[in-house]
Amino acid sequence: MLEPSSGEGPMAPDGLDPLDVEISVVNHQGRELLRACLSTLPAAIGGLRWHATVVDNASGDGSLEMLQQEFPWAKVLLNRVRHGFGFNHNQVIRPVVANGSARYVLVLNNDTELYPGSIQELVAFADSDPDIGATGPPLVNTDGSPQVSFCPFPRLVSHLRSEFLRRNPRGMGGAKEGWLSGACLLVRTTALRDVGAFDTRFFLFFEDVDLALRLRSAGWASRLSTTTPVVHHYHATVARPELRLPMERQMLRSRYLYLRKHHGLLTAWAAAIITDVALALRSAKTLMHSAQQGQNFTGPAPSFLLRLAWMNPRQRLLHEKLSVGTSHASGRRSLLRSKAARTCQSAAALSRTLRDLRGRGRVGTILHGLVAERLYHEAATWKVPMRRGHQMESPWSTVQSWTAAFTGRYDDAEIDLLLRFADRGTLLLDVGASVGFWAVPLALAAHRRQSRLVAIEPLAANRPLLRANVERNGLATVVDICPVALGSTQGQAIAVVERGGVGNASLNTPIPQDGDAVAAIWTETVQITTLDALVMPPSTAGLRCSIIKLDVEGLEMAVLEGGASFLAHHHPVILGEFSPEWFAMRGIPLDAPQRWAQRTGYLCHEVVRKRSGRFSDQLTVPLEVRLIGEPRGDGPLLLTPPGMAIPDSQGTMGLRRSFHFRQ
Repeated sequence: MLEPSSGEGPMAPDGLDPLDVEISVVNHQGRELLRACLSTLPAAIGGLRWHATVVDNASGDGSLEMLQQEFPWAKVLLNRVRHGFGFNHNQVIRPVVANGSARYVLVLNNDTELYPGSIQELVAFADSDPDIGATGPPLVNTDGSPQVSFCPFPRLVSHLRSEFLRRNPRGMGGAKEGWLSGACLLVRTTALRDVGAFDTRFFLFFEDVDLALRLRSAGWASRLSTTTPVVHHYHATVARPELRLPMERQMLRSRYLYLRKHHGLLTAWAAAIITDVALALRSAKTLMHSAQQGQNFTGPAPSFLLRLAWMNPRQRLLHEKLSVGTSHASGRRSLLRSKAARTCQSAAALSRTLRDLRGRGRVGTILHGLVAERLYHEAATWKVPMRRGHQMESPWSTVQSWTAAFTGRYDDAEIDLLLRFADRGTLLLDVGASVGFWAVPLALAAHRRQSRLVAIEPLAANRPLLRANVERNGLATVVDICPVALGSTQGQAIAVVERGGVGNASLNTPIPQDGDAVAAIWTETVQITTLDALVMPPSTAGLRCSIIKLDVEGLEMAVLEGGASFLAHHHPVILGEFSPEWFAMRGIPLDAPQRWAQRTGYLCHEVVRKRSGRFSDQLTVPLEVRLIGEPRGDGPLLLTPPGMAIPDSQGTMGLRRSFHFRQ
């Protein structure tokens, strides 16, 4: 057993400079093995910039609680349904490849332990040759004896030799071309961009062989490094006696899929027939030997061998059928999903052309509930031209993205309202920027008014999309992104995120356990600071903050409490969600904003949408902003500083008539 590391934790990707390596670890019912693996991880990284994600594959053995208590630096993806090896790792690989957030992806088993500096040496080995697409270290058993770490590509001849001459092709170490074990596999992100992630038709086994062959076809090399070895507790996981039959069946199934994919149906069937004959002969030989010697079986029982021979490798195994959402479905079903995704995109484009028809957002919301989960892996993001003239890319998994895709709008009326208070040459603050639905239109206005925008977004997976949306609209010189969360004190918190780790997140909220919850959620440790302690970019020096948009899922009061000095100095206008639902969930009194306003001299107004008729010829839905004097509804709140004139119903501040104010 290697000694646990006391090294530093990982660095969250900021969407600007890519990390050296993103580490993906999959865990299923292996809490103690996972603990040993993660304990040795920081020291193995050395001085690299890194980040780690643990995919908990429906364990239910307390692994999640152990991760939160002992390894808060690890992002956690929790699967409610067990998925295959490639599917699990792809949930980490695909966002990295799409966003370019790391130079390498390290696929790591939870039954491995790392020596200090081993991963740093592995990355240095890959950096030494730009033609290397994948590399892996020598693997050793628990007792230090070597494992086969590099193997030639399987062919029909090698399969024949393996079955009848009992020569394992995995032991042929002299091959110049071959594949590396997926127990510890470092893959270059640019190579993954060329060939794609793991093929999820392979539930387990041969997904690493398939990836290596695709890398070779694209001109990338797979090389076994000469660096420090990695301990692989192989017999503690897939080689356990109780798993022998299902593992052997899965091996036969995956080998059939591999040979059919790369060598054709005839070769795959020939290999299956050779296997059946070999297993039948071995079973007969075992029976004859035992009868002659009068001894018990010393190897696999004949019934075990015959059950393997009877298996049809074309048929999916039970755990594959139960793996909801993988691409083990037939090619026809996969094609139907792709067509359904394209149909949704076409329907959204048509809906955006019907500018004056109401109810389009509701259609998007309904379709999201019906098909978004099923089509998630077929279309990761929406790319939508918005009514204001800018372009937005947003995650497929969130209902807000579907609403925006079908309407071309996102809180346009509220954005217009807040911009009425944005003075020229000032600072605009977007707290809880997510992927930029508010940040981009606010930045467009800031650019016209020679102002600047600071977007505060703590979630690592959101920031690449946020940065991409800013750059896509030519606003990189106007916007600064701060990778922190705001609260009442400084420290850390656990963020619970929507499926895929992108979209809306809430801090320090319970992880959903009911069966109606989404099939997978993410958790991520984020840094918290206060508005008073926030280090502003140098480009904002000397600028007064005129407006703040605040959307932090029920923690708005914590942000206000942590920014007392900032708010007293700048006196900005604040538009925040202040959701009664979130307040009730967190135990915050509903009148907390009014009490805060009374203490600070601010005025508290509720923003109410006014809807009438089936059609609207205005860019925005009319709003009513009223001073709260009675129990509030569920609309956002507008907080105006002391001494600021409140517009009357005639719009004395130059507001559109669609904005009606009354006290």
